[in-house]
Amino acid sequence: MSTSAAGIAFLALLVLALVAVHVPLGDYMFRVYTSPRDSKVEKAIYRIVGIDPKAEQSWRRYARNVLAFSAVGVLFLFFFELFQDKLPLHLHDPATKMTPSLAWNTAVSFVTNTSWQSYAGESTEGHLVQMAGLAVQSFISGAVGMAVAVALVRGFAREKTEELGSFWVDMVRGTLRILLPIAFVSAIVLLAGGIIQNFHLHDQVVTTLNGAQQTITGGPIASQEPVKLITGDGGGFYNAQSAHPFENPSALTNLIQILLIFSIGAGGILVRRNPLVILLCLELMLNAANLALVAFSRAHGNMGGQIFALIVMVVAACEVTVGLGLIVAIYRRQLPVNVDDLNELSG
Repeated sequence: MSTSAAGIAFLALLVLALVAVHVPLGDYMFRVYTSPRDSKVEKAIYRIVGIDPKAEQSWRRYARNVLAFSAVGVLFLFFFELFQDKLPLHLHDPATKMTPSLAWNTAVSFVTNTSWQSYAGESTEGHLVQMAGLAVQSFISGAVGMAVAVALVRGFAREKTEELGSFWVDMVRGTLRILLPIAFVSAIVLLAGGIIQNFHLHDQVVTTLNGAQQTITGGPIASQEPVKLITGDGGGFYNAQSAHPFENPSALTNLIQILLIFSIGAGGILVRRNPLVILLCLELMLNAANLALVAFSRAHGNMGGQIFALIVMVVAACEVTVGLGLIVAIYRRQLPVNVDDLNELSG
């Protein structure tokens, strides 16, 4: 099969997969945030934390809870990284030493879901920090972002009350009912597709074809890859945006990874009618497009795709600014904010 035919087949399979999942996934996410029932695990969490799941919060209290929870996450991850050399599964000779400023930068970055790293993850972070620190924040920060998006939609939809729901309920449900199940199933599929999952530190040394010695770095990668893709969380274990062969070894795993990014976004755009949700889901889909651009750029050995990915990021930022401005203006003029009712710009 030629390269062009393979590319067309790849896109066709991606579209078919999105068509298959977008309606059930979108409806399921809607039910998650509107259901009056809590699972036994959720009730246990609420009892331990001391939260009343039926008590709704004003936007001020909701915002305070988001900020307080994020502040605790930053402090926990900061000290976790700073003292990782005293913990199991730490790197004995890291290429980049973890300093207080580097630990603080990483902690703030992962808690805010930007996940910017100035180092290669496998050369600096031990496996325990990767699993119990960075991966946990990938789940939690993604769930916090989804909770804030849901609260924002409620704020536009509810006209006669300041209550926006409960941050704790939204965050716990987003983690347990959406992110964890998708990540668990996807990790098994990616593991079967060849992505590595082990606890090897820098102890695997092989001889290359040229006779040189090379260290093969392992780690718990398959379990962390799905949540990185679902939440748009950043560079991943190798900080290479899924362009590393241990993170993305084949065309099949590349298809699955792009589907993971597209699925929630496509579900929101095709099923939900609120323009805020559609705008947020569109951003997720642009992230998937960026991944495809970077992957094909890497495969063909040029920088074109990476340059276009940067352009997409700039366009996305402009689109969000203009889109939010239009939504606020429409809401002030007419209370219903529903794409089916907005036909004034059609001429």
